[in-house]
Amino acid sequence: MKKQITLLVLLAGFFSAAPLKSQIVYTDVNPDSVKTGTSVLNIDLDNDNTTDFRVTGTDVPGSYGFLVVTANAVGTTNAVLVDNTTTNNVLALNLNDPIESSSTAWDVMNTNDANMTAYALTNFIGTWLNAADKYMGLRFISNSNTYYGWARFTVSGSAIQYTLKDYAYNSTPNAQILAGAMIIGINEQPNTKAGLIENMYPVPASDRLHFNIAKECRQGVLKIVDIYG
Repeated sequence: MKKQITLLVLLAGFFSAAPLKSQIVYTDVNPDSVKTGTSVLNIDLDNDNTTDFRVTGTDVPGSYGFLVVTANAVGTTNAVLVDNTTTNNVLALNLNDPIESSSTAWDVMNTNDANMTAYALTNFIGTWLNAADKYMGLRFISNSNTYYGWARFTVSGSAIQYTLKDYAYNSTPNAQILAGAMIIGINEQPNTKAGLIENMYPVPASDRLHFNIAKECRQGVLKIVDIYG
């Protein structure tokens, strides 16, 4: 079961003469998707029922095995973030690493595979060995627009076993996203539990988000920031 959260915040008036929009579409894979051995995992980053990226595991015990990423030919520049276009090793990004057009380097994935891990007999190699809660930088094209996102994995260092936990993308074309960036749902807002915000609506919002402030709050500052701070 996938839990998807979308929130759009519009800031205008007091803050700027022009609206500032920022939207992250976050999908929680619940329960986590765990794959072992020879397997296929499809990732539909924008949840439009079209696979954008595919992780393929091949395991021949005592001989060889590998874990690779590929992408469907949607548009012409579907890609995963790799360390260089010669070795095609997928980078295991850390939390808050930027994912954007200037990230080094993007490798087009329409016809190529990008390596996560591999082994021959018992010799394991790869950038994702023993990776715990690391992020794969993703880029895809939809309706001629380019979007950036991430997917969070944990990968074993002694077997072809991996876990997909969640993923997200910034639905603002060409906008940066930080690895692990997500939108917190209304029921998860810490200030809501403290009684400052009684209600926010609509969730998800299409162009404006309304706040109801508790009557007991006589003074205070409500600060709203976008994903860039």
